[in-house]
Amino acid sequence: MTAIILDGHLQSALAAVRSLGQKGIKVVCGAPRKTAMSLFSRYCGETFVYTPPGQNKEKFILDLLDILKKLKEKAIIFSFSDETFLSVSEKREKIESYAELILSSKESVDTAFNKEKTLCLAKENSIPIPETHFVLSTEELENLAPELSYPVIIKPRQSYVWQEGKGKLASTVYISSPEQLKEEFKNLSAKMGEPPLVQQLIQGEEFGIFALLEHGRPLALFAHRRIRSISPLGGASCLRESIKMPQEMKEYSLRLLKALQWHGPAMVEFKVDDKDKLPKLMEINGRFWGSLPLAIYAGVDFPYLYYLMAENKKVEPDFLYKENIKSRHLLADCKNLFSVLLDRGRIDGIKYPDKAETVANFFKFFEKNLYYDVESLSDAKPFFMEVVNSLLRL
Repeated sequence: MTAIILDGHLQSALAAVRSLGQKGIKVVCGAPRKTAMSLFSRYCGETFVYTPPGQNKEKFILDLLDILKKLKEKAIIFSFSDETFLSVSEKREKIESYAELILSSKESVDTAFNKEKTLCLAKENSIPIPETHFVLSTEELENLAPELSYPVIIKPRQSYVWQEGKGKLASTVYISSPEQLKEEFKNLSAKMGEPPLVQQLIQGEEFGIFALLEHGRPLALFAHRRIRSISPLGGASCLRESIKMPQEMKEYSLRLLKALQWHGPAMVEFKVDDKDKLPKLMEINGRFWGSLPLAIYAGVDFPYLYYLMAENKKVEPDFLYKENIKSRHLLADCKNLFSVLLDRGRIDGIKYPDKAETVANFFKFFEKNLYYDVESLSDAKPFFMEVVNSLLRL
């Protein structure tokens, strides 16, 4: 069975290309641009460039079908972004004749990728969440704004949506005053076509529970903590470490994913609140996640297990992995360094990294048990292409 890897510009896709290619599996890798780093991996057998779904979802599906129809066997599709995953999920009926699709029901996908629905499901299952206000109008916001303790955050209900055929991506906005709240609420509502969530700011360590499930039954589990994020305020990680499985977070994650009867990979994200030391659910990432390389380095090869599922081979549950393994996305860590040095995003009332400490930590290139997401002596081209792509986007 051929592995079709989408999102070849992402380091998580590169991890899957390397994992599967090293095992002799035929890998066909696609990306929205011909310079994407994974397309230059020695483990990539064939490449293609597709229309970004955010530009034209229907054309993306036609591009994907064109590749699938040329294969002499069924394929398994790997998605690493909301943009491609949601497109494949929505158009699954057109694709399933040519590919084995490991997907949850459309209803479960909708719940997992909608933060309001996710948080409501968590509350129904007694899983702690941050204090969240599901504001529906500017009138409601006018009444709420003076009552809040700042800073707070606002989040889009869905991180990726299509409006008038074009994809829209949005992320968390940090708010320091009622005036800023009203302005940013209006901006985000206009951009995403629906009002965002207003949420209590949780300060504390960030954790992720990775899972591969078969209709709600766990086949593989893994846990990590974020050491540094691309943004100094938190979010997507650039340095992270495998840890002993936190039992409380594991229980919450499995409770949530079982309620969804989740089928395939997922990551459940938590923050441990500095105030009460309780883990609070942040969101579900219902596809392969950015820190995937760490799990592979620690001994949980999620892409290969996913491939075996597609081949209908029995995957025995295995929850063992190496702790204290670190993985680093170096170029993303450079962004963190420059952000800290330039005070980007600094907000009163929110912890911000110390500059001297950040510089000292950045130059720890050769720590014990430290691996890199992209850099590899045996597969060097992807790193150079990642640098090229970064320069092209300047």
